[in-house]
Amino acid sequence: MDSVLILGTGITGQSVGRFLKNKSKFNFFDSRDKENLPAEFIRNKEFLKKLKTYKDIDLKDYSRVICSPGFDINHPIYKEIIKKSIPLETDIEIFTREHNSKKILITGTNGKSSVCSMLEQILNKNGFTAKAIGNIGLPVLDYIEESLSFSLIEVSSFHLEISNNLKCDIAAILNITEDHLDYHKSFKNYLKTKNSIFTKAKIKIGNEINKNNNFNTDNFF
Repeated sequence: MDSVLILGTGITGQSVGRFLKNKSKFNFFDSRDKENLPAEFIRNKEFLKKLKTYKDIDLKDYSRVICSPGFDINHPIYKEIIKKSIPLETDIEIFTREHNSKKILITGTNGKSSVCSMLEQILNKNGFTAKAIGNIGLPVLDYIEESLSFSLIEVSSFHLEISNNLKCDIAAILNITEDHLDYHKSFKNYLKTKNSIFTKAKIKIGNEINKNNNFNTDNFF
């Protein structure tokens, strides 16, 4: 049984914990003080027992790390994980690898939730079983056991920043304007992060308005 370190105790981290239960050994780490952690996590005595402090963590004890999108990637533990090349992934990477639905990933500065909701309605009205998940609703691993024809996954730039292996049938960037530059440091970095959604997509769709920025696709709307 492998041993996993979950970075973040928010809704995504807790979802990962539920997914790993009876599959892997796991612990949580959060950069916030205990009194600032989500109340739902604090109430979960099983999860709370698995919470580790920074000084108590020896990364040699873990075979992989699953990182929540809101985790501070400037924290020393994240930098150490990268430096030591410990396998690192997100919940969306796990979902796209293990769920047998057709996966459509949607990102963009604006309009992600609206497009995911619209596609969900269109597909369901045409006889498919589709669900808009990810940033738009519950974390993706909460749907890992659900039978779906299509998974419509809203993906934020925070997810993309830490994801290296997002395989999907269709990836779309709706638009790109300056946003979250306090996190990504520059518009160039933000563009690079957004464009990474195309890396392992079978079909890649970008917005004609941002044609000069969507380096990895020839398909525009």
